[in-house]
Amino acid sequence: MNKSPINRCASNTGSPSTICSLPSNSKGWAWPIPFNETNVNPNLKQNEGY
Repeated sequence: MNKSPINRCASNTGSPSTICSLPSNSKGWAWPIPFNETNVNPNLKQNEGY
């Protein structure tokens, strides 16, 4: 598991909309499990927030 955060700045303006920071323990790393996958495997639990 990579424990490095993501830190990006899309431009030199410093605008909050162009700066992205995602810590390694953020829930933003968890993506939804496709419905078909959870449908065929009842042992899968959908990631929180989806």
